[in-house]
Amino acid sequence: MVHQVFRCPEKNRSRSFLSTASIKKRFIYIPDGKKARYQEDKPLIFPNKSLIIKNFYYPEDMQDPSSAKNIVETRILRKYQDKWQAHTYVWNDDQTEAKRLITGDIREISRTDKQGETKTVQYMIPNENQCKSCHALDNELRPIGPRARHMNRTNQFEDGQHNQLTKMKDEGHLESVPAMSNVPKLPKWDEPSSGSLDDRARAYLDINCGFCHSPEGDADNSALHLEFSVDKKGDYGICKRPVAAGGGAGGRTYDIVPGKPDSSILVFRMEADDPNIRMPEVGRSVVHEEAVTLIRDWISQMEGDCD
Repeated sequence: MVHQVFRCPEKNRSRSFLSTASIKKRFIYIPDGKKARYQEDKPLIFPNKSLIIKNFYYPEDMQDPSSAKNIVETRILRKYQDKWQAHTYVWNDDQTEAKRLITGDIREISRTDKQGETKTVQYMIPNENQCKSCHALDNELRPIGPRARHMNRTNQFEDGQHNQLTKMKDEGHLESVPAMSNVPKLPKWDEPSSGSLDDRARAYLDINCGFCHSPEGDADNSALHLEFSVDKKGDYGICKRPVAAGGGAGGRTYDIVPGKPDSSILVFRMEADDPNIRMPEVGRSVVHEEAVTLIRDWISQMEGDCD
């Protein structure tokens, strides 16, 4: 039985997968009698045989989320003998069966967007080795999303609305949880009422970029650290010169230039289509316009001068 103890709202909330403009359903399976363990700053520690599951799908009409759904793929992280393994399953056109795909693929998908326009997406299904480009720390696969600061929010479950962490604890699937007043919490990047512009922009960068752009991550060589806990402005890009961007700098001098999003490498790479420049590198085929607007607004209101 799959315990639906972690289910995020069906919105584009998490990292590179949102750049295909798909909608996601997320689930966690924890074996009966076993518990995940709380960690304040790092992902929860899961017992062996746990699964982290994510379905990627498109409604036929993005203006009507209840319209027929086309599930493209299901990605699974499976913990076995204290190691995580990544598996990708691709669904057939009849939506009756999903088969494991190791080599990756590109699918052309037509959909009606939120403005009522028909759009075609080149949907990129990464090969299983590419999973490591985002999920690897010290060359080992790790979960990204299930961190307390991102899970500390109220979601809709079958029996009503509950805080995700409280729900897991009450159902016997999570241990070592402190008082909720001591659990970190980030705002929702796309809900202005949930936090300041600065906090929402930092929260977006934390979940979408911070796992790689961290002292332990694959992008540490960039010296750009985008985790929410980083408090030195230079470390998260303000007036910081690129270290390993190469052509990805686009002729720009700093990662973030206060008041000048068009002069900031961060915005340039979020808007880029070139596979050698764009960020994130994997699973991206379209620009996440709403996120770019958020980051542009964030940089535009910054004060200061890099020169």
